[in-house]
Amino acid sequence: MTGERSENEWAQVLTDAIKTGVPVAPGGEHLGILDVDMRQAATIAPDDDELEQWGPERTIPSAAVRLALLDSNTTPDPHGLQVHGCRITGSLDLVEASLDCRIVLSRCQLDHDLEANGLQIPALALPGCRVAGINLDGARVDGGAFCAGLQAAGEVRALGAHIGGQLGLQKAVLSNRGGNALNLDGAQVDGGAFWAGLVTAGDVRAVGAHIAGELKLQGAVLSNPGGSALILDGARVDGGAFWAGLRATGEVRALGAHFDGQLGLQKAVLSNRGGNALSLDAARVDGAVFGAGLQASGEVRALGAHIGGQLGLQKAVLSNRGGNALNLDGAQVDGGAFWAGLRATGEVRAVSAHIGGQLDLEKVVCRPLPSLEAVGKIDMQDAVIGTLFIGGTTAKLDLHLSHIQALVLQDQEPPSGLEATGWTLTSIRLNGVDPKEQGRDVVLTHWLDKQEGFVPQPWHEAADALARDGHVEEATRLRIAAAKRSTKQLRPAGPPTWSVRAVIRWVTGWFRWLLRHGYGLAVAFGYRPLRAGLWLAAFGLVTLAIVTGCATQLEPARQARPLSTETAVQVVDQHGPLTGATDCQAAREGWDYPCLNKWLYAAETALPVVGSVQSSAWVWSPGAWLAAAVVTALKALAWLFTVLLLGGVTNLLRKT
Repeated sequence: MTGERSENEWAQVLTDAIKTGVPVAPGGEHLGILDVDMRQAATIAPDDDELEQWGPERTIPSAAVRLALLDSNTTPDPHGLQVHGCRITGSLDLVEASLDCRIVLSRCQLDHDLEANGLQIPALALPGCRVAGINLDGARVDGGAFCAGLQAAGEVRALGAHIGGQLGLQKAVLSNRGGNALNLDGAQVDGGAFWAGLVTAGDVRAVGAHIAGELKLQGAVLSNPGGSALILDGARVDGGAFWAGLRATGEVRALGAHFDGQLGLQKAVLSNRGGNALSLDAARVDGAVFGAGLQASGEVRALGAHIGGQLGLQKAVLSNRGGNALNLDGAQVDGGAFWAGLRATGEVRAVSAHIGGQLDLEKVVCRPLPSLEAVGKIDMQDAVIGTLFIGGTTAKLDLHLSHIQALVLQDQEPPSGLEATGWTLTSIRLNGVDPKEQGRDVVLTHWLDKQEGFVPQPWHEAADALARDGHVEEATRLRIAAAKRSTKQLRPAGPPTWSVRAVIRWVTGWFRWLLRHGYGLAVAFGYRPLRAGLWLAAFGLVTLAIVTGCATQLEPARQARPLSTETAVQVVDQHGPLTGATDCQAAREGWDYPCLNKWLYAAETALPVVGSVQSSAWVWSPGAWLAAAVVTALKALAWLFTVLLLGGVTNLLRKT
């Protein structure tokens, strides 16, 4: 095939090729039959230097191609029209054409757009071709579109098209800066989309599209700075999305999209500074989302999304200075979230999220800015979490109103900050703590002290969880620690201002603090009720010491009658008047009055409920006012501590 041909001559050559299935290859290549599964060499587009060397023998008028394809008298070979290494001049118009043969153009140059909207064709292959643009809106390609290595200088579009097989764009280069590089809005692809190594400049869109197979973008490079690099809003991908190593400049968006399989973003690099790097709001991923090693500059968000498997972000690096690095508000992750080693510049949010499995925050570092001093925030307010793993976490944790099935602390170091008011816990495990060296309550005390302001509820919730796990003593110590901090809050901070109301508040505050402080010393705020028994015993011993030392100052409460005048005179002469110090034998011989039983007197003072035989029979003389005052005070305290003891024991019995 040498020399320049006329349009009709080319039409005849192409018609013969359609009938025989033999490729048209003016360059003399011995290709044999070119099928839709093109050999690797056929997917490498010709460069400018090669095109300059092509002579007129490779130049085919687009009108000749149209005439050959639309010739109703031609019975096509199953291989269809196959053209290799040719330049097609003029706009190839196949609008609304219905063809019985497939088209295979390999390493061809199309100087103008391929206009094929409404085209119906068994299969279309454009491997290694260079085109100005392609319009396949509303087209139907029954056997697939194979365009590996395609290079387009304008928009490639197939709005509402139906591709019965796969759509292959491996290593294609599509450029339409400021517009759409690839537009598949509303399209249906039955055999999967294979776009590994795709390079684009401009939007890649498939809004509302249905891809029945896989969507592969491994190693693709999508660029649309300041805009959207990939838009899959409302799309459905049945076979999973494999985007490992994807590099995108501009937003990657799939709002409300449905991925029946997994979404793989391992080691992807997404950049959209000041905007959203990845948007999956309201999306559904039935499998897992694998984002280990993901790098994102801009917000990664999945508000209200549903991920049926796990969400893996191990060693990911997410950056959005002054904004949200990761936003999962209202999302549901059924298979757990594995974020160990995540580094985020900006806030990490999962407010009202539901994480059914575990949430691993080990060695997560969150900072609002790259500064090493500032610490960022992980906001999980009102979240529902199966198992929360924390260890080596550099972040402020906001667990306000969260519901955590199991909290697992992997080491003794608390987070940089904590807000846990209103949280609920079922279980607490301390994997990195040896209870023999340091109690669980001590570790949790350091942990809960990271709250900016003291609130007792998180402490009691943690103590309840410890008790449910069988660590009752440590739970009690944690409750006591909480009560001490609650008491400390009652103490006035400083002197009052000079107003009546302020002074009253100041005095009342000190009074409440003293009462509460005394309550803590007495029975550990009610958590050690049996300690009241020790205090009662102490009161008894003090009373015994006072009575023993001051027995001479105790007098009969009523007049003692002598058994006989002679005996009474003898007793008085020998022992003096009847007092608490009078020997009991002598008192029984001379007086009709019970002698003082010091032990019983002390017992009646320490335990008022046992009776008042001795304390009512003996009173202190006027000169022993100090001893009388001390014993009276001890008796009043004994009443108080008896109430505390009985109340505490009753409470223990009720719990048992």
